[in-house]
Amino acid sequence: MQPAEQPSASSDHDDDSQASEINELGAPPCRRPRRNERWLPAALLAVLTCLPFTGWALCLGDLQGTDGALGVEIAHDPRGAIRHLNELIAQTAPIGAGDLTPAHLYAMLSDAYSFSGDSPAAVDAIRKGLAALRSSDPEPLRRRLRLRFAFMQEEVGQLNQAAKGYELESAKVPEDAPEFTCVLTDRGYLRFRVGRTADAVQDLLRAAELARAQGSEMYRIDANLRLVTVYARYGFYDEARTLADEALAFYLKLGDRVGIMDAYYAEGDLLRNQGKMEESQAIFTKALALARDMGNESDVPVLQERLCRGYALMNRPVEARRVCTETYSSALAGSDPEDAKRALASLGRIELAAGHGTAAVGLLDRALTADGADLPELWRAEMHLLRARARSLIGDTRGALADIKVYNDWLGDDRVAKNVAQVGIIRLKFDRALRQQELGRLRAEATTSRLLASRRTLIMKLALLGTALLLSIVLGAFWIRRRRRDTLRLVQATQERLAAMSQVTGGIAHDFNNQLTVIQQSVWMLLNNPKLADDAENLKLLQGIQQSSRACADITAQMLTFSRQQNLKPEAIHLGQWLRSLLPLLQAVTESAVMVQVEVDEPEPVAWADPRLLAAALLNLVANARDAMTEVGSVLIRAALQSPATVLLTVADTGCGMAPAVLARATEPFYTTKPVGRGSGLGLSTVQGFATQSGGSLHLASKPGHGTMVSLQLPTAGSAHV
Repeated sequence: MQPAEQPSASSDHDDDSQASEINELGAPPCRRPRRNERWLPAALLAVLTCLPFTGWALCLGDLQGTDGALGVEIAHDPRGAIRHLNELIAQTAPIGAGDLTPAHLYAMLSDAYSFSGDSPAAVDAIRKGLAALRSSDPEPLRRRLRLRFAFMQEEVGQLNQAAKGYELESAKVPEDAPEFTCVLTDRGYLRFRVGRTADAVQDLLRAAELARAQGSEMYRIDANLRLVTVYARYGFYDEARTLADEALAFYLKLGDRVGIMDAYYAEGDLLRNQGKMEESQAIFTKALALARDMGNESDVPVLQERLCRGYALMNRPVEARRVCTETYSSALAGSDPEDAKRALASLGRIELAAGHGTAAVGLLDRALTADGADLPELWRAEMHLLRARARSLIGDTRGALADIKVYNDWLGDDRVAKNVAQVGIIRLKFDRALRQQELGRLRAEATTSRLLASRRTLIMKLALLGTALLLSIVLGAFWIRRRRRDTLRLVQATQERLAAMSQVTGGIAHDFNNQLTVIQQSVWMLLNNPKLADDAENLKLLQGIQQSSRACADITAQMLTFSRQQNLKPEAIHLGQWLRSLLPLLQAVTESAVMVQVEVDEPEPVAWADPRLLAAALLNLVANARDAMTEVGSVLIRAALQSPATVLLTVADTGCGMAPAVLARATEPFYTTKPVGRGSGLGLSTVQGFATQSGGSLHLASKPGHGTMVSLQLPTAGSAHV
């Protein structure tokens, strides 16, 4: 399945489509799900006290296992819990000989306020909890207060402050802490809200995997619900649909009405992103009915805003005015500045559609007021686009042009960012599949090792018991035969795994390359269009797209080389002249601290290979050599005639060298010793693939502290024509 195309903004109709996509895909999945379980019967509540889940707002306290019966009371009756906790805080003596400190009570009080929908009171309780910390309070409680305070800033409109604060605090949480699942989900949610899509997907996928490993099915489903919105934002509708359906089925089976509401919310956004407006409105109506039935005051304005916007986009002004006005009032009453501003923007859209430009400008001015409440950039961009049209309607050309410029600046950045994000998501999913495959291989190796150890132990015991020599020989021969067969099977399985990986990689690369070809040809045609020659801003955007497509093309070429499906164009290469012409580029790769030298034996060898791919292979080897040197060093590239049919190219460096264990796996695909983000593990694999496909081979020699020598054997021009 291919990601959805980004609509253009070349006409009024296109502007509306673009604006619709901007806002729908940027919304969070029901903001912050809260588990208000007042509707549950007493028997089910008794069961829930034994489960590892009492509500997402209680996630930190729940996984830390510190709230006990008070945590259940908060989930069951948040308003009653607020009264109870305030009474406990008012007591002069510590409760239970210090079992519950004031800071801990304030932390639970903040959760209770969150459940009841009073975000400002929840933030105030967290502040008081931080001020009440004692030196004897444990570090998990301190982390809980700091993380909750950082996150709660988002609920009162301070999105950017929340994202930055949570980023800092989450870095301090150990990965083996029980609450790390909650931290990953919260951080992924905030990262997506501020546009860090690849990081958000990585956090949410990891949270789901960690929750699965811990047996916390509800936490896994909640992390996946956030992935629904991320996938829908970038056109991965099939994946989003699968996760949304799974969540809805899970909550229906459990009878969790809040979970059902959350699943409806995610499904409604997915349908709207796919252009199914009527279906999405029906789903949001069901979710709103559930929220009102449960008294979920914090979620009512969020869901009202979705219906408000839907009616505005469907050009149904009567329903839109009524629902948007209700949304604005509910959002103000619940201290929800984001939804209040979005309701104003929808009201402005209604006035604009009715031809009331002055009223539309007034509403949109209020929505864009810098009052301390943050809006994601994509929402703000849509509001500028609407205000530009309204200003144009009343003759304010200068103001309209200023708004159009803000929108176009954002649109150019977003198109590039969206392409990068789509590639990043595909890469994350691909890497995740490879990691799962690698884990399976490691488990198989561990099982094999345990079996071999058991056999050795059995043989030793048989020897100690004085088994006859003849019987020992028979058993030894049998064991050797079995081991050889197991080894052959393991080798065969490894070869099949690499062949399958190569086939999958080649297929993906071919499909990806076909799409890149269309993109590159379209960009080339646009760059050569005389009408765009004087438009510096559009040229800058097109050049950015061209650079991104070239980077993707390089990755595709690496994958094709690794899978040995690259389209080779071999020719006779006179290595002396060719290497000297390539020397400046090789020296530029290593930077000034590393000297690159070229030596060519006489008579000058003539290789038969694709010069472009041979140059890429040498650049790859020289870059590896550079990374193996801490400060200064040298790289020697030597070409010699090994035999009448073979040319030998060697690349020797004075770097740190490789240990035997590393050397044994150096050409293994996706294996790398470089830090995360510095290497893909495909470098030597692609060079080996190129050599093999060219009719040659690759050999490595290295010792720690003595550098590395890579020998590349290629056919000569004469032998290739025989």
